Amino acid sequence: MANRDWLADKGKAALEENAMVQECYELSAEYETDRDEARIAELGSKLTSLSPADSIVVSSSFSHMLNLANLAEEVQIAFRRRSKLKRGDFGDEASAPTESDIEETLKRLVSELGKSREEVFDALKNQTVDLVFTAHPTQSVRRSLLQKHGRIRNCLRQLYAKDITADDKQELDEALQRELTMQEDILDI
Repeated sequence: MANRDWLADKGKAALEENAMVQECYELSAEYETDRDEARIAELGSKLTSLSPADSIVVSSSFSHMLNLANLAEEVQIAFRRRSKLKRGDFGDEASAPTESDIEETLKRLVSELGKSREEVFDALKNQTVDLVFTAHPTQSVRRSLLQKHGRIRNCLRQLYAKDITADDKQELDEALQRELTMQEDILDI
């Protein structure tokens, strides 16, 4: 719990330091909650009015936040799967929003959209994929981030161990705090 409190405090402090990022985050969260088109329009207007420097700050902040959320989700999914396997629970995972395979996804498309299998197949068959090359951090920064994400993932996995002691948990919480703080330094956010 101490780790979550620290992380929540860290996130709040970072948002408070940059009102522009906080406003974009709040608009995104409001749209995600109520799907109000006015919110997404307001966010779009806000984003298109940013200076290039502010655009970098906002996109870096969102990228950092989403990378960390993805790492946590990845570990949570793996933990749930291991728990289900240990219990022998092989129930339908279609109700779990983060766990599905292509077959489950296609079945939901057919049932929720009321389309025939042929219509879904034709729509998928006619998709085009365009490669988009974008600027990226230097290889050393990229490598550092990948290594750091690996260490964060490892800390999160160890925190799920059932035989973890209080001292081990404290050490892992501290290691996770160090990694997250150092990641901010690398990203300079």
